[in-house]
Amino acid sequence: MKKLLLLSLLPFSASAGDITFQFKSPSFNGQGTSSHYLTIENQETSRKEAIAKKLEDELRAAIAAENNSTVNRFLKNVESRIYAELSRQLVTNLFAEGATGSGSLNLQGYNINYQSTVDENGAEVLKLIITNLTDPTDVTSVTIPISGFCCFG
Repeated sequence: MKKLLLLSLLPFSASAGDITFQFKSPSFNGQGTSSHYLTIENQETSRKEAIAKKLEDELRAAIAAENNSTVNRFLKNVESRIYAELSRQLVTNLFAEGATGSGSLNLQGYNINYQSTVDENGAEVLKLIITNLTDPTDVTSVTIPISGFCCFG
């Protein structure tokens, strides 16, 4: 107890500083303001990109679901069979016994003229001339070598 009393009689020096108020936000105090603004901008940009990506993914999923619907699969199957039948008929008209080797057909707005002939090198070729019916100046010519193929008909 004596020690405690003795300590209380000794002079103590106390020191204190000024109390000053400072804002913690860089927007108010100016320290680190540019990095604070950049952080906010980056967060906004990444949120916008995430939202846009989510919408795009949802749209792709909806399109995929629509394409895989029963009706669309049926239509694709019918279209595929029609094209296969047209192809079979074209090959039969060109290469079957007694075939004329030439002809034409209209397909989805295009006129396709075909002719089996021999080119300048003596090789048998199939010449296709495809004309756009809505724009007759849009013409495509294709030459397909067929002399190496066998077993048609």
